Amino acid sequence: MLYSGLVKAQNLRRHLDAFHAYNLARNLSPRTLITYGDGLRRFYRWFTQAHGEEAEITARRIREFVAHRLASGKSHLTARAELTALRALFTFLVLDEVIARDENPMRLVPNPRGPMRDILPLTGEQVHRLLDSFDLDKPSQQRDQVICLLILDTGLRVSEVVRLSTADIDFDRSSIAVDGKGRKHRTVYIGQKMERMLRTYIENCRPGIANGHGTLFPPTTRSTYATMRPHYLSEIIRNKMDEARIPRCNSSGHRLRHTFGTNFIRGGGNVFALQRLLGHSKLDMTRRYVMLAEEDLAEAHRKASPVDRMIL
Repeated sequence: MLYSGLVKAQNLRRHLDAFHAYNLARNLSPRTLITYGDGLRRFYRWFTQAHGEEAEITARRIREFVAHRLASGKSHLTARAELTALRALFTFLVLDEVIARDENPMRLVPNPRGPMRDILPLTGEQVHRLLDSFDLDKPSQQRDQVICLLILDTGLRVSEVVRLSTADIDFDRSSIAVDGKGRKHRTVYIGQKMERMLRTYIENCRPGIANGHGTLFPPTTRSTYATMRPHYLSEIIRNKMDEARIPRCNSSGHRLRHTFGTNFIRGGGNVFALQRLLGHSKLDMTRRYVMLAEEDLAEAHRKASPVDRMIL
C-alpha cells in the first residue's frame, strides 16, 4: 500500500538501509555502492541541518542542495553523481511502493549543466615524444609504455586497463575482453604491432604468468594478482607527458583515449563501431569525434582548394 505524501528526512535512514540491500541483491559494483552511499549521506547531513528531520524531501529542496554544492565549489560532475544516487533511491522507493510514481521529486530536478570539455588528441609528433620518453631497460617503464600504446590502440579507460588479466587476452582472435564502466562487458581488438608488443612484454616482464592467470599490469612486475589504482596509473601517464613536454589538458589518460577515437574516425572507422569499442552508452560523446574529423576535412580543403590554388 502506498504511503501518502512525500518522504520525510527522519524516515530516510530506514529507506537507505533497504536501498542498500536492494543494490546488493542487484550485484552492483563496489564502486557504485560506495558512490551511492557517500552521495546520499552527504545529502542527508545537509538536509537535516538545513530543514530538520521533520521536513519533507521535495524537488525544490533537492534543487537547493544542488545549488549549495555548486556554490561551495563542487563541480557539476560531482553534483550530477550525487543526483544520480538520489534518482536511484527514489526510483527504488517507487518500486517498493513507498511513494507513488507522481510523488517522485526527482522528476522535477534537472542535472546541472557544465562546460563541454574539448577533445584534444595528441599529434603524431607528440605521440612519438611520449613513447621515446620511456627507458625500456627498466621493466616498469616497459610496462608503462605498453599501457600507453594499448590505450592508443584500443581506447580503453585507465580504470579498465588496471583490471586486465592475462586471461582477458585472446591472441588467436587479437582481442581483449574488457570489464567496463558499470560492469558492462565488451570486446576490443588490437593490431598486429600491439599484439607483438604485448607478447614481448609478457615474456620479458611477466614470464611467471604467461601461461596462467594474473594481473597484466601490476604495481610492480613481481606481483602476480595485485592491481594498480587508476589514480596511480593516471599519475604515471601525466608525469610522462610532462617529461615529453606535452601540455596538460584534463585527464592525461583520457587524452590517449581521445587520440584513439579521433584517429579511428580519421582512418574511416564507423561511428557506431567506435561507440561499441569505447563502451559509450549514448552516441552523443562518440559524435564529437565525427565533428572533429569533419573540422579536419574543412581545414584540409581550405589549404588545398583547387580553385583557390589555380585561379588568381
